[in-house]
Amino acid sequence: MKFLLLGGNISNILEQSVISKLLKDNKVNRLLFMGITGKDDRIEKYKRLLRVDPDVRKYSPQLFTFEGYKAESIDFTTYDAIYVPGGDFESASRYLDDRKFRTEILNWFGSPRSKLFIGSSFGAKMLCKQYYNWSNEQLDEAKFMSNGLGILPNVLIDVHFSQYNLQARMRKALAEHPVKLGIGIDEGSYLTGNLQNGNFEVGQIFGGVHFYRQA
Repeated sequence: MKFLLLGGNISNILEQSVISKLLKDNKVNRLLFMGITGKDDRIEKYKRLLRVDPDVRKYSPQLFTFEGYKAESIDFTTYDAIYVPGGDFESASRYLDDRKFRTEILNWFGSPRSKLFIGSSFGAKMLCKQYYNWSNEQLDEAKFMSNGLGILPNVLIDVHFSQYNLQARMRKALAEHPVKLGIGIDEGSYLTGNLQNGNFEVGQIFGGVHFYRQA
């Protein structure tokens, strides 16, 4: 199972080229873009971003299905890749629960169909069991949540990392919670990874990606 985790605010050109290569390398036939935060403009942006790519079109012209926040049901079994963008953390989490998508996504991760997961900002953080929410810029008031998917065990991911000086709260999280590895991803940065036998193996790194380990 391959992952692409983005720290937010990455340039359109870079994001498009990285995603295109991963889709091709992993022989993805159908990608589900889940615009789960209630912003149709975000979905339209990605429609333009991905569908204009000639490399994507030529190898999979029927690749993309876009399901926005209005979707009441999704058949996850028909997709071999999922892309979850950023947005408001609390509303996105409620959306997953209200539609009962949380269980369906977990089942998808455990199925042989799943090849690639792409997460940007909230989409990256939701893979962890625990994470800090991002309801506003008062970072000292951010809640430490424990309702993530738990796909990456004992890992805590934070995004927009250096831009909001989140180093101290990462260290605090590792000191106070059962988290073995902290990953801070800066804006305009990303990493790829692979999940093997329950262990997350880091692959390619671009830009500012910071690692913290429990003492």
